[in-house]
Amino acid sequence: STGAAGSDAEAFLQAQAENKELKAQVARLMAEIKKLRGAVGSSSSSSSAPPAAEHGDATSKLDPVLRNFEVLLDDAAVQEVLGGDDHKGAKLRALEKALYSAVTDNDASRVATALAELSEFIDKLRAAINGAIVKKLREGGHFKQFVNVVNAANEVFREVYESVWKVVLVGDPEGLEFYHRVMDGLASSRPEVFEARPKQTSSTPAELYAAAVGTLPRFKEVVGRLGVAPGPVKKLERVVEKAALRPDEPGNADVVCDLVRAMGPCDSMGEVATTLEKLLELEKEGLIRIVRVKDRFVRSPSAGGWRDTMVNFVLVGDATEHVVELQIVHNTMLTARKGLPGHVVYGRGRNALELMEKKFGSAGAAVDALALAKFYEATGPGKQLGVEGYVASHEGSDCFTISHVSGHAVFMNDKGWMTDAPLGEWQGVTTNSEGRVTQVQLQDYGLDAKDLPAELASLGALEVLDLRDNNIAIPVGLDVLDITGQMHYTDK
Repeated sequence: STGAAGSDAEAFLQAQAENKELKAQVARLMAEIKKLRGAVGSSSSSSSAPPAAEHGDATSKLDPVLRNFEVLLDDAAVQEVLGGDDHKGAKLRALEKALYSAVTDNDASRVATALAELSEFIDKLRAAINGAIVKKLREGGHFKQFVNVVNAANEVFREVYESVWKVVLVGDPEGLEFYHRVMDGLASSRPEVFEARPKQTSSTPAELYAAAVGTLPRFKEVVGRLGVAPGPVKKLERVVEKAALRPDEPGNADVVCDLVRAMGPCDSMGEVATTLEKLLELEKEGLIRIVRVKDRFVRSPSAGGWRDTMVNFVLVGDATEHVVELQIVHNTMLTARKGLPGHVVYGRGRNALELMEKKFGSAGAAVDALALAKFYEATGPGKQLGVEGYVASHEGSDCFTISHVSGHAVFMNDKGWMTDAPLGEWQGVTTNSEGRVTQVQLQDYGLDAKDLPAELASLGALEVLDLRDNNIAIPVGLDVLDITGQMHYTDK
């Protein structure tokens, strides 16, 4: 009928108008991303440059906060063990190659010899890295430096990645809905994989490397079913460094689960979801066993804004039960990352955060420290808490007397805040036996802030937050901080 035809035409025009607006939104966002990449990427070398040149050129153009922070593997003693400043570790590469060849040839005698030689080298490397860690943690003002490096590293990427994610949200609502369905279904049927912290059956870096090499051929076959090719086995200096930085079991490498890894790029969120479904199908076929899933697209993106889905699994029948990794990424994120000083910046931010974890005893305590640092940045030192170093003296004659009073005003930063002291020694902060912050009691400290930082929500062990009688505006939506029901941030 004429009425039906008119209705169809109106619907068509409406759809066209919406599609036109959608394209305009995406175009605006892509222009914004290009501008941001240009601003950030101008401080880095070309992505096609050779590794050594990229490291040197990109580092020289970094923000001073990042440029002046020396990562552990660049420490002079560590470099002496690795052999020079070319960041290639020729001696270690040769030892890795010997073990790789022996494992591939299934030559038990050569494997034993290669393991012994590699282990001896790793002992020297570990000692040098441990020395570098001790040196870092003895430097005065190291906490503030770590915080500044972590924040600077995150800021390099955050704006670009957040703009990219807006493009995905605006341009692919159906794919995102499909991804939610698949991920929510997995979270409902397999909640344990989202909480798991898988460990390898090998605890020494040399044994772990041998297990990785032995697993690689079958891993290549399995991810080949997804149209993905694995990357090279992870270099061992990073494995040794990560193990040395463990606050709970220093030197134990069993938490390193990405020696064997692959990246699966996807053009849409729907394709990301499909890739995840294919992995679940491989599990149903009895080829793999999924041990951990990290939804960094939606549930927990990185502090720098990067988003992906990371899946760890073992190959069924593998005698070593070596844990491998598949990173499912969105091509738009990868495109935005090109030209950014990726590994140079990421390596510094990661090193600073790991040193904080080492200092405070756990990853959770390090997150708490970063949250309190953000809080201090927002509120400032508050009012004067008193005077310390007070000394009164008198001098004069029979005719007159002069009195002298010396001392200095005391603020929060004189009482632990933003210093190298343990968190439990910061004024008004209480921690538990694990070093996690349980109470922040700062009633009437003269604090002044327009907003409280969202990072306070990451204080996962917090029971009391008392900010009464301060000049702090409580923003709408701050109920995310009410983790335990015992917060008192607005009480009068």
